Order: sequence, then structure tokens, then C-alpha cells
Amino acid sequence: MTEENGRIVPRANPHAAAWALYGVSVAPPSVELAPVLLMLASSNDDADALERFRQAQPGGRVEVVDSGHDVPEDAPEETARVVAEFLG
Repeated sequence: MTEENGRIVPRANPHAAAWALYGVSVAPPSVELAPVLLMLASSNDDADALERFRQAQPGGRVEVVDSGHDVPEDAPEETARVVAEFLG
């Protein structure tokens, strides 16, 4: 990503993308690379997606927030509190 004329725009480099894909194919990323936080809206009822997340990120943290689909927009104070607590 880069800024152009005050806007954030994608900046693709085919060589970098190819090397990234190669690197993932040679050594798939470990689930322990970084802590992961998933903030889930209370209105979300996709249990299958949540289970896939938990399988992919067994050490990940899930926080259910009383909000609509757009968690940061619908619950900004709760979002800030959860993220600050997660970051320590």
C-alpha cells in the first residue's frame, strides 16, 4: 500500500508477490508467528467460520462484541478497549 494524492492505494510488485508465494509454499507460516485477535459481532451466527478460525489459529483470541456487522463503527469504545487489552 502507498499514498497517492492523499489516498491509500494498493501497490503491487509481481516479483515480491511471486517470492512471497514461493516462501509460503516452501515453509508454510506457523500459527505461532504472531498473536491473533478476532473481534466478532454478536449478530454473527456463522459457527462454521468461527470453528475454521479456531482450527487455523488455535492460540487465537476471540472476542464477541455487542454490535452489528461493522464492529469498529458500531462499538468504537468496546473495540478500543478490547484492542488495548489485547496489545497489553
